[in-house]
Amino acid sequence: MPMDNFARFSETDRLWVYAFSRPLTDTCLARIESTLQSFISTWTSHGLPVDGAFAILENRFVLLAGRLKEGISGCSIDSSVRCFKELKNIYDLDGLDRSLVFYRNTASFIQSVSFFDFQHLVEDGTITPQTKVFDNTIENVGHLRRGEFEINFENSWHARRFQ
Repeated sequence: MPMDNFARFSETDRLWVYAFSRPLTDTCLARIESTLQSFISTWTSHGLPVDGAFAILENRFVLLAGRLKEGISGCSIDSSVRCFKELKNIYDLDGLDRSLVFYRNTASFIQSVSFFDFQHLVEDGTITPQTKVFDNTIENVGHLRRGEFEINFENSWHARRFQ
């Protein structure tokens, strides 16, 4: 887990997850790292610098944390989304597709499928109560620290959505 990158953040500091449909190559990782390092160095909210950090997990997920005592404004959150839109437009790296579900298959490889396909996997028993799923909706560093990012299907929002 990329906890070292977020050691200085509190439990309530904001966290965003950007998930990619396919594993990222070394070239893609370098582009993302360069883009995010540049973004974080200039990230502001109402003229105040945002303390930001990121981690890339499993060559599939970018976790972006940010904090500011006064709170991070909607405009500064939008600027982080614009950063990922640029990655999509320039390098065809789409971390913004919220229509995908991520899980580990029986060989422990991370898979991404559409909601529709995930429902079929639940119905045919491919997804079991113990299948690990990824919760891209976690909102703060505390969720990450408590292990709520990768959890068993039976304990996830997925189990309520895909019955």
